[in-house]
Amino acid sequence: LAQLMYQFPLGVFAIALATAIFPRLAAGAVEAGREEFKRITRQGTLATLWEGIPASVGLMLVADPAVRLLFQHGQISADDATLIARSTLFYAGGIWAYSLLQVINRAYYALHDTRTPLIASVLNIIANLVVELPLIWWMGEAGMAVGTLVSFSVQAALMLWMLDRRVSGIGFAQLILPTIKILIATAVMLGVCLVIKASPLFPTGASRTVWFTQLGLIASVGGTVYFVACKLMRLRVAIKGEH
Repeated sequence: LAQLMYQFPLGVFAIALATAIFPRLAAGAVEAGREEFKRITRQGTLATLWEGIPASVGLMLVADPAVRLLFQHGQISADDATLIARSTLFYAGGIWAYSLLQVINRAYYALHDTRTPLIASVLNIIANLVVELPLIWWMGEAGMAVGTLVSFSVQAALMLWMLDRRVSGIGFAQLILPTIKILIATAVMLGVCLVIKASPLFPTGASRTVWFTQLGLIASVGGTVYFVACKLMRLRVAIKGEH
């Protein structure tokens, strides 16, 4: 159930974006110099980070009320919901990496390279086991989520670096400033949401009405703050044309 929680933003945005840009990646990969391929890869990476980073933080913020609202009924007790929310918290931290891999893998496919993503996936499984097996004895089932978070984050960063070397530089230096803006906007969103959660106006209790209100309040305020912060910093994310 915790895996379902992080797969929702992954399926709604990241997979859809990666699928949409794949034809343009493939077309750019056969051009001399591959400038179009590099541009689309940069923009796909930026768009993914623009969604993935705040989605990671946002799901961590709403993990508890969202899990209780959706799952705490029938055979799932309050204690069960607490365990699901804890795993969701760690899975959420890797949404940006899961999302980024959707774009990176398709960039490799556009280069007619299916071997590298395959090998990386196998190594990911090994790294996942190395991290999660010891943690399971200490953290329980949440250790599996931590292993997934660590292994996918390392895989995303490593494959991005390898892709940059593969095509003699994609120009990721151009993404440094926009990424900093994304991090700033996310930090502002996090700060405002934490203030709201600590406020006496934030509803407390154990009912569906309370959980729904908590979820709606954090999601609406957090989303609004993030978009406004991006707007104020003039952060533009688009696949058509340069940002």
